[in-house]
Amino acid sequence: MLSMRRPAIYAPGRPKLTTISVAPSGYSAAPGKQRRRLGHRPPCAGALATRNFVAMKVLRSLLEVALTLVVLLGLARWATGLFSKKTTVYRPTTARQLALLTWPLLAVATGLAAAGPGLLAHTAAERWLAWGLLLAVLALAAPALVLHLRYYTLNAATTLVFSPLEGHLQVALDEVLAYDPARQGWPGPGPIEWSRCRWPGVFWRRYEYLRLPLPQGDILLTSLLLPDMLPLVRYLRHFGVEVAERRRPWAWA
Repeated sequence: MLSMRRPAIYAPGRPKLTTISVAPSGYSAAPGKQRRRLGHRPPCAGALATRNFVAMKVLRSLLEVALTLVVLLGLARWATGLFSKKTTVYRPTTARQLALLTWPLLAVATGLAAAGPGLLAHTAAERWLAWGLLLAVLALAAPALVLHLRYYTLNAATTLVFSPLEGHLQVALDEVLAYDPARQGWPGPGPIEWSRCRWPGVFWRRYEYLRLPLPQGDILLTSLLLPDMLPLVRYLRHFGVEVAERRRPWAWA
């Protein structure tokens, strides 16, 4: 390596100046010897680590916000249920859907918050562990989410008016009256099918449905529409309508 030397300057009456050797930064001062600075990292690796850290931080913040919103909505639903009047008109409202999906959504949000930082980890073992945790959480929440989506497609446009004390029962589809036993008689000739999940804990909530056999076609009333089917079943049996209860591992309609 060539060193930059300042030429010596001699002048009468002045002391002799010594030669100064200046070496470039990052290399040794001795000529012909080079070495990297200790602790030096390639700039691309540092930028990638910074981007991953920022992405995980943003993801965790979004999941925490979603988890907080779900908890607040659940508390609001519980508080309004304490002071609200008993309704006789049942629709698949947003509050009802959130009440059914509270625990599955909490499970998914918690799993993503816990496994999210490890999905882009540097080591393969950490990535496999994070993906395994995420898949396990999704396996717990997926049955309820799939069944809920199926029930919503069946009863999204259904309205049930049910008041057992007043003897009032009506079913409307797309705001058009589809069934009124006072005018059309009771369902038949076959029995009404009451399908229930054999293990409700797998789905976090109660998922069940009633199939009303009618001449113009069957009408399905799911738990997304009516939270508890037992009062309606007792009402129908009171008037001599046959209701066949069936317990299935998967109450798919």
